[in-house]
Amino acid sequence: MPWLATRAAIPAIRAAQGSIVFIASVSGALFGTGYPGNTTNLVAYSTAKAGVLRLSVALANELGSAGVRVNTISPGVVETTATRRTYGDPGSPRRELATRPALLPQRIGRPQDIANGVLFLVSDEASWITGSDLRIDGGWAASGGVGPATDADLATVR
Repeated sequence: MPWLATRAAIPAIRAAQGSIVFIASVSGALFGTGYPGNTTNLVAYSTAKAGVLRLSVALANELGSAGVRVNTISPGVVETTATRRTYGDPGSPRRELATRPALLPQRIGRPQDIANGVLFLVSDEASWITGSDLRIDGGWAASGGVGPATDADLATVR
């Protein structure tokens, strides 16, 4: 789907010498490192997100000569209805077990964290950045990409 939408927009993006930012996932680069309790469909999800990462690099090469920058953001777990279903509400024992100390700030990301990355990548301050992936994951990948809790641990606080 990202390719179909982008392909339709490329003429306008070229004309404006715009910037494209795709949203992938840390799971696209670090397969098999899903957060505890969240491994359903990990193969399909990780494969699709890896494709987004490669699409970004290919388009950066193809469109760079036209002045178009193409980058990707790879978020970690971000606060949504789905993450609340998996990890519970903020402050719950299940949430605390899942995030301690896997995330360096010891919290799940906020949508604004990702939006700030997008704003940076489309800004003039990022004018020399293309074909890159910006991980916005609270340091999860830097910490080894594994949480302290296992599925069995989480089952004890369901």
